[in-house]
Amino acid sequence: MNKTNNILSTEDLTIGYKRNKGNHVVGKSISLALKKGEVVCLMGKNGIGKSTLLRSITGVQENLGGEVFLKEKSLRKFSLSQIAQTISLVLTDKIEPTNLTVFELVALGRHPYTNWLGTLSQKDEETIVFALSKTDLLSLKNTKVNELSDGQMQRVMICRALAQDTPIIILDEPTAHLDIQHKIETFQLLHSFAHELNKAILISTHEIQLSLQIADQLWLMDNQGITTGNVDELVKNGEINRIFDNPSIQFDHQTRLFKFINLKK
Repeated sequence: MNKTNNILSTEDLTIGYKRNKGNHVVGKSISLALKKGEVVCLMGKNGIGKSTLLRSITGVQENLGGEVFLKEKSLRKFSLSQIAQTISLVLTDKIEPTNLTVFELVALGRHPYTNWLGTLSQKDEETIVFALSKTDLLSLKNTKVNELSDGQMQRVMICRALAQDTPIIILDEPTAHLDIQHKIETFQLLHSFAHELNKAILISTHEIQLSLQIADQLWLMDNQGITTGNVDELVKNGEINRIFDNPSIQFDHQTRLFKFINLKK
């Protein structure tokens, strides 16, 4: 694989879990590439291993084999601090009740750059304000986090990732439990990060229709592996149907919608 233009890539990666009675393999022979300025949507059914893949390529979970590269250097050779200055990770974990304000929570994204006391420099402050402005949260900066709606809270977590100021932002189901308006706004926001700020954005999601509209690349994960390509390619060659393992659900090329097909006719 040519890794020249890749900010993150994998080579013959095996992911899964180490167990006393032998490893549980979730996926193997995985070779992927992520580039700056692109939105990549990772899709597949529940339990297929999407979250395991995200944890594996960010160093949160140990891989069973193969390599992850940041540019052309193995992830194994990076310190935790260096990884945190390269990859921002937004998980689906609920934030515990806290008295932090929005500004204070977003400021935690600057942790990889601050001293051991967590003292914010002028640059840190400016980066936080920029992130708050970009995510339309300046008016809420003094609001307590526990007073936010689910949609606002998700935006704050994305804002914290932006304040971390990394070339890569990886998100696991960022629109889970949001209404349709907030889903669309979140995808539009992430699209702007990629195309206006030149970030590499990787989103694990079940939002198929939104992904088809904003993704530059799709990673389709099933039991046979991961198929990659741009939306038009995967629609044209029929690979888009790999999102579902039910032959009754098929993609309609004209409407660009998934439809139920009655196979009993």
